Amino acid sequence: MKNPNRMLSFSIAPFLSKSSAFVAAGAMALTFPLFAHEAVQVTEVAPNGERILALESTHTIKRDGRVDVEVEFDLVSEGISVKRGPCLNLLKVYRGPMGLVLDNGVEVTGVWRNGAPESYFEDEKEFETALYVGGRDRLLEPGNHSYRVTYTMQGDWRKAGNHFMGAFDMVGAFNGLPIEKAVAHLKFPEGVSVERFSSSVTGIANSSPAYKTTQVVDGLRVETNGVMEKDRSFFINAIWPAESFASRSQWVHVLVQHPRLPVTLFAAILLSALLGFVLVRIFGRSRAVTAVA
Repeated sequence: MKNPNRMLSFSIAPFLSKSSAFVAAGAMALTFPLFAHEAVQVTEVAPNGERILALESTHTIKRDGRVDVEVEFDLVSEGISVKRGPCLNLLKVYRGPMGLVLDNGVEVTGVWRNGAPESYFEDEKEFETALYVGGRDRLLEPGNHSYRVTYTMQGDWRKAGNHFMGAFDMVGAFNGLPIEKAVAHLKFPEGVSVERFSSSVTGIANSSPAYKTTQVVDGLRVETNGVMEKDRSFFINAIWPAESFASRSQWVHVLVQHPRLPVTLFAAILLSALLGFVLVRIFGRSRAVTAVA
């Protein structure tokens, strides 16, 4: 991945009220390269090829500013694209103040396959963490496999007045594997009510409506109504009260992750002051010459 802007920007549907679109939160993209493992228990391979039979993604908003993510999905493998297991590409950066790229501190907390803990390893890229599920030396037996992956990261939502606003990528891209069914949950702490929200789902053909959004007690639930094809997106956008949440100032992260910035700003201020002083002296001399003449 060479271009961070490609990772950090997307199109989202407008809110159901007077609100502008906002920057993406910690996004997650799931891909399935040639990587896998040996199965514990499998069923007969379905006739429609490799695909995601069902996917359920849950983002839980925490009062301390972090987001806990849980993804459960049933994968059909035939040993074609998926040979050793899925690879989850977890976005690890987001846009901060002045367009600065900040690290979201993504951390994998657990991986399971068919109900049992599964081995995995990570490969750090420039803008993402590639999570390879399974072992390097084991092939995945063709069939149906159920996965569960959990991770946590710093939330990327913006404060506007007394509210926070954020956009959450719920499924990402699966490298060409269709998703037959997807359900997304956006959960909030007890007592926090979402005041405005909208959903944006693309890549579902011949289905109207393509999805259904429901406001539930602890947040939002969005369910697709049709197969999601290769080119797709699935976002939930929400605005909620900032009261009782930890401060969301990102300048602390900026100063820690960009330690040279204060020096650069100080140098710029000194240079501006020096330039102003020189201009004042030049202007003063010009007025003195004019007065003598």
